[in-house]
Amino acid sequence: MKKLLLLTCALLIGAAVYSQEITLEYHPGYGTYSMSDMKEYLKNALQYGNLKGAKTTDNFSGYLTHDLRVGYLINKHHFGLLFSHMNTVGQNHLADYSGEYRYRIRVYGNKLGAFYRFALTEPSKITPFFELSTGAVFSTAKISQSFTIKDAGTESDEAKLKGTNLFVQPALGVIYRFSSFASISASVGYEWDPLTRLNIEGSKAMIDADWTGLRINAGIITYFKAK
Repeated sequence: MKKLLLLTCALLIGAAVYSQEITLEYHPGYGTYSMSDMKEYLKNALQYGNLKGAKTTDNFSGYLTHDLRVGYLINKHHFGLLFSHMNTVGQNHLADYSGEYRYRIRVYGNKLGAFYRFALTEPSKITPFFELSTGAVFSTAKISQSFTIKDAGTESDEAKLKGTNLFVQPALGVIYRFSSFASISASVGYEWDPLTRLNIEGSKAMIDADWTGLRINAGIITYFKAK
């Protein structure tokens, strides 16, 4: 019994010497998005629209991302919660002296999940790390179509689709800790969305939002002593 108590005390003392900190992070970045269904849908809308001269002017290109995190750091282990925002757009467009036609699909994605980050070396001023994050993506797609005829006004209609996806994102990065209370970080990862279902008014839609793609982030981490 005495040996068990001594062993427990030794483990507690060993854990206590590790740095334990609460972290707040903001990481702006850049993401590319698969959006294969969206691209095909936009292409078909262009073909069946029968508007000579109409072209795809935006095709769901990569765009800025925003990532907020709160975490708990214990030596080489760092884990916590994350919230991220993504958006992209696809558009068919035609404009001339007689008026304008616009068919646009704007897609928004809000990620809510958890992350685990593991330092690949003993924490120091410059520390490489591996990270894995996972959770849900809440997607909204707004499809709008408008016709503007000179001297006759504008006609338009809009539909909204919503859905919840899952995501998994491994990443590699590095942290440069320039002071006791702050550091900067950079990482490269790849997000995979195995589920991409969208719904319209409770029914499964014909198109899905697939955010699968490259993720590049850089940002700042602030530290607060946990005890």
